[in-house]
Amino acid sequence: MQRQKLFLIVGVVLFLVAVFMLSMHQEEQRKVTQRANVAKGEQTKVRKAKILIARRDLPPGIQIDERLAVFEAVPEPYIQPGAVTSFERIAGLVTVSRIAQGEQITLSRLALPSVGNLSSVTPSGKRAISIPVDAISSVGGMIKPGDYVDVIATLAIPMTGPEGKPIAQAQVVPLFQNIQVLAVGQEIDIPKEKKEKGRYQQEEGRKDNLPLITLAMTPQQANLISFVQEQGRLRLILRSPGDSEIRAVPLASWDALFQYIIPQLPQPSVEEMQAIQEKPERKNEYVEVYRGLHKEEIVLGK
Repeated sequence: MQRQKLFLIVGVVLFLVAVFMLSMHQEEQRKVTQRANVAKGEQTKVRKAKILIARRDLPPGIQIDERLAVFEAVPEPYIQPGAVTSFERIAGLVTVSRIAQGEQITLSRLALPSVGNLSSVTPSGKRAISIPVDAISSVGGMIKPGDYVDVIATLAIPMTGPEGKPIAQAQVVPLFQNIQVLAVGQEIDIPKEKKEKGRYQQEEGRKDNLPLITLAMTPQQANLISFVQEQGRLRLILRSPGDSEIRAVPLASWDALFQYIIPQLPQPSVEEMQAIQEKPERKNEYVEVYRGLHKEEIVLGK
């Protein structure tokens, strides 16, 4: 009888312990769930804002547009100071340092192009190269920044003479057409839209008459004009603002000049040239008689 009571007491105690441990477990689970709900609620309360993110690596000196940047929603705690939120805010600004792909675009990385900064007006893919000019080669000094010109060169081209001796024949060679003039002396071509926005101010006394004209050329054109500049004389031909056509222009030489001035004179055919070359040497005396443009030879009798 006593053993039964002992077993009953032990059973009751174990039951109470199990109930207590179960309640403790449920309380711990409730606290965990509560903390998770609080954390989730705090996350939903974090505000986000759309800011500009670089689509790709951006080098210094370029303007940012829709092709180079995109808007992304970023939580406010992660937004950098001065982050750009609209393209209107950065109109006319250029990058002053490299911006990596995926990086936030901030105002501290942008600035207005400097007055007189030649690199800011040089088209992408082109190079700015200066050539010396005078009043004649620069159309009387009337060429201005923003004009377009053709470039020709007067060269002494080496050739072989009649007796096989090397000679130099003067020829005028058309080099390049529709080339943009970036600067005349230190006066730079400032884009019209930037002038209207008032972002540029021409400094007084900046204009001068330096005998240099700076052109926008491809790397290959810049190399070629540098070579030609050492071999002869360059001359610029001013183009009309509405004329951008590029056409084939032949070389100018004495032969080209005579063919242009006297194009109506008949030229001997190939058969006539061969007959002249194959004609045997005459031993008898003869006279030449011209009838118009035709020539006859009459042999004199002994």
